[in-house]
Amino acid sequence: MKAIQLKDIFIGNIDAKNELLSESPDEIEQFKSGFIVPPNIILDNYINKNKYFITGLKGTGKTALLRYLAILSEDKFDSKTFFILFKSNIDEDDRKKLSHAARSEINENNSQEFSGQDFELVWRWFLHKKIIYLVENKGVELFQKNGDYSRYKACVTSVEGSSKNGLLDALIPRIKKGNITISKTPKLSIDLVWNSQNKAQIKFVELAKNVDSLFLKLLPGNDSLNIYIDELELNLTSKKQYDRDSRLIRDLIVTIEKLNNISKRNGYDLCIFAGIRSEVVSAITSTGKEINKPLSDFGSQITWHKKGIDETQQPLLDIIIKRLKYAEVKNGITTENGKMWDKYFPLKIQGVESRKYILHNSWYRPRDFVRLLSIARDQFPYEAIFSHKVFDDTRKQYSTECWTEITEELIANYSKEDLAGIKRIFYGFQSYFEFADVTRRCLGIKELYPEVRKLLSKHEVNTILTHMYKIGILG
Repeated sequence: MKAIQLKDIFIGNIDAKNELLSESPDEIEQFKSGFIVPPNIILDNYINKNKYFITGLKGTGKTALLRYLAILSEDKFDSKTFFILFKSNIDEDDRKKLSHAARSEINENNSQEFSGQDFELVWRWFLHKKIIYLVENKGVELFQKNGDYSRYKACVTSVEGSSKNGLLDALIPRIKKGNITISKTPKLSIDLVWNSQNKAQIKFVELAKNVDSLFLKLLPGNDSLNIYIDELELNLTSKKQYDRDSRLIRDLIVTIEKLNNISKRNGYDLCIFAGIRSEVVSAITSTGKEINKPLSDFGSQITWHKKGIDETQQPLLDIIIKRLKYAEVKNGITTENGKMWDKYFPLKIQGVESRKYILHNSWYRPRDFVRLLSIARDQFPYEAIFSHKVFDDTRKQYSTECWTEITEELIANYSKEDLAGIKRIFYGFQSYFEFADVTRRCLGIKELYPEVRKLLSKHEVNTILTHMYKIGILG
């Protein structure tokens, strides 16, 4: 039976955004050919903009779904699309600027407590700036270019340093003692005292609220604009940064809901989508605002395990079937879908049916699914099948890479020494266990390993298990 080699198979990238770096027609076709809509997602809800939040554990495919939605919107509705990556595009210095702007608003409201700062006004300003940039520089006819739009644009672009090609320095205003400097334009309908250089000082809060009111007066244009905000992750370096980012993301969620609701009421063909990790949702629910309601009303959580069907029929497996099919077609080979798995995979791996083995070892997450098969392909590029030996020989590297990623999720709560203790507890431990089992395990090894002893002196076993459950290590 004619077959391709493993090197010919495009498994995918660990981070789905890297599958579309150039956004060339070939890249887009390759991406679409291997994409599977998660079984619990009703795609029409997102295409029709009735839903715009996507939640799920790390690696469950939020980025891939956002990218797929963007491609569909461009293909079907000629929508203009734009991505903002919270983690990649908004670095620590930028988050400090957001925080400083929020501090200014709190000072303006005579609050003495900075730790509970509110970022809603700052985020609305940020998004107004981004919308104006896209309308003016990307040719998006989102609004009618009438007098109300001219006043809205003038108000948004009046701040000094606004013309920086939409970069973040221009999106976050420089605020001193609650004030910002603006430049006078003919369309700026604000009464101020202007100096000889046609500049004036205005309270940031006043200017931002004026922009909000002008936004409500706009009339819809002919174009559609979708903004996708991805990588909503917490800074895990310190507790202070973690708490700040929790509030940043919380208020971004609130802001997205408000702007989307305004757009829907006013007929603007504008929608802001966001992908949010489940552990981030858990972290921000305790920060003082109700976000569960908008996430429930306007979002869905990605899950891949479809209950009530045989393991061999789980939808996640269709991803590799589709990618094998795509690779075969490119090489002039045709195999029936029903025979594809048996052609490239053994009946069993480690005594477990191969489909079940791969699903369980990838935690039912596309990212780990891709990681497992990519390591196998890269180490054995000239093999014709993912044999038992291939999986045996790549098992250690896969485990190491998975653990490295897991530790990134725990570092906000545990030191490096703590992580060594957690690793020691679970290294070689049974796959299925009850609370009593892991408690006995800890008692049995803590005298042998000082890292376990120190870990348990600071953290209770149930707390450790709770953290590991929240980020999907245990389930």
